[in-house]
Amino acid sequence: MAGSVGSAFALYPGTDSRYDQVRVEVVLSGRGLVVSDIGGIRNYSEFDPYKDNKPTAWLARNPSGKLVLTATPIDSTRILGWSGCDQVSSDLSQCSVALDSSHQVMAKFGYKSTELNAAVHDLSGAAVVLDTNVVLLNILPSHSELIDSLQQLQTGDFIVGSTAAGGFLRKVTAFDRIDSTTYRLTTLDAALKDVIAKGTWGVSAPFTNGDLRGYQPPSAMRASATFDESAFTGLEGVRLIPSDDPQDTTFHLKLGRAADRSSDVPEVRSELNVVLWENGAAKITAQGSIDIQIKPDIGGNYGWSRGLEDFHFMVSEKSQLDIKFMGEGTVNLQTAGKEIRLLSRICG
Repeated sequence: MAGSVGSAFALYPGTDSRYDQVRVEVVLSGRGLVVSDIGGIRNYSEFDPYKDNKPTAWLARNPSGKLVLTATPIDSTRILGWSGCDQVSSDLSQCSVALDSSHQVMAKFGYKSTELNAAVHDLSGAAVVLDTNVVLLNILPSHSELIDSLQQLQTGDFIVGSTAAGGFLRKVTAFDRIDSTTYRLTTLDAALKDVIAKGTWGVSAPFTNGDLRGYQPPSAMRASATFDESAFTGLEGVRLIPSDDPQDTTFHLKLGRAADRSSDVPEVRSELNVVLWENGAAKITAQGSIDIQIKPDIGGNYGWSRGLEDFHFMVSEKSQLDIKFMGEGTVNLQTAGKEIRLLSRICG
């Protein structure tokens, strides 16, 4: 079963009418207009966000109902996509959400074209040594595209690349062209705002097991993949099992451990459960597995007069749960039932 986890508790269940309603909120990335067919939502990037817009609506909970949002870009932008929708039209102009739960929807607009302050040279595939502000560059003769690009190199251009220490973006302040494949560049650290005069940027790709810190695939010395387990913290008894495929986008979590009666190790012979909640003699524990996929969505827009106009960082996840819950001690089911029902409504 798929599910999500929330954290909202009330000691005294109330009768607030919002518990029978859902909340739909629209946020913008980029410049454009979004309106709803019901609820009166109107969010326009060119309006004062605190005075003229209505980005949120409360509507009656209706499992068979839906709200439709329509996006319209300004002259210089286009619709890039949405997040948080149940359905999106093929032309990306409309997004619909069911009114059975609350939603936060993002409409993403981007500039139709990108204008740079100077040329950018991608050093991928070249041998790069970065020593403070000096870049030593050696290019393979077969890398004709980069050789041709650097023939046009000028002071004030930008270079982007990576070393063992990580990626970099730098501005060229001087250079020596030793030959067509060897360069010595004097540079300064740079930022995206230095490069882009007007434009849109974004990265949206799922995390993989190979992204785990210290990940090592199976080898002659290792029967299965390993990673730096100090980078993973959670409830006691919860383990992250790395995939043998570094490109695998599914992360496998194990909760607890079933008893192995055939083992000679006392700890393995006994069942291990993860304690989720404990109050005196009462306890709720769990055992099983969770498979989860995580996809970050990072992006933003730059404009001539505004500089960085907006920045967004969102993470979507899909999870598959196979968990057995166990209770010990005495629990007031009537009280617990009220709190669980209230919690499910608050979390949408």
